Amino acid sequence: MHIIEKRNDNITPIVTKRGDNRIFSFGSILRKTNLDELPQVINVLRGEMSLVGPRPYPVDECKYWNNTFDDFYYRYMVKPGITGYAQVSGYRGGTLDEEHMRRRLDKDLVYIEKQSLLLDFKIIYKTVRQMVSFRTNAH
Repeated sequence: MHIIEKRNDNITPIVTKRGDNRIFSFGSILRKTNLDELPQVINVLRGEMSLVGPRPYPVDECKYWNNTFDDFYYRYMVKPGITGYAQVSGYRGGTLDEEHMRRRLDKDLVYIEKQSLLLDFKIIYKTVRQMVSFRTNAH
């Protein structure tokens, strides 16, 4: 179950942040290299996910963002992916605040509108390049 916290009568999802004490050092290395995403390949093979698409969020976080942004539900038009346009555009990691999430959502919506095999190949290439250079914006 995803943990949420209550702030001033608003329920806000708790997301990972830089220096989050819930992530141990080896886990941090896995996140920075994107190796923490490899088990999701099983979901791709089962047909539940794609290699490329908007990243999935925990159910509680989806509820929160569905109530925050009128266009958040468009993300459900395509299968979620292991990597996505938002991630290779610098929006990987926790959803730090509403403005950050808005920019991430905008990238997801651009992908949904313009998705193509060529765009998927570009995103996969950029993902691999970020993994090799350790520039994944993960924390």
